[in-house]
Amino acid sequence: MTRQAPRGGLNITLEATVALKCHKCTTINPDHPTCSETDITEVECGISFTHCGRIVFHKPAYGEVRKCVTENECNVKSPKSVVKECCTSDLCN
Repeated sequence: MTRQAPRGGLNITLEATVALKCHKCTTINPDHPTCSETDITEVECGISFTHCGRIVFHKPAYGEVRKCVTENECNVKSPKSVVKECCTSDLCN
């Protein structure tokens, strides 16, 4: 947004950044290691976190993670036993 000052004065540019919101697993039960609806909370991501991520680990390391992630974390190649999903809209994970 650009505002012009009266009488041909200074141009000022204002930018507002709204933080991305993602789901985050609050607890993981070792007997049932997925994030249930009661174990998920909404968090506001820090400035360096541009994506929401959901990572599912299959056996032997088995469980689920949901959190704010960086673009680099999304681009890292994962082993076949890991399913990784990244997205960039609020609460998409």
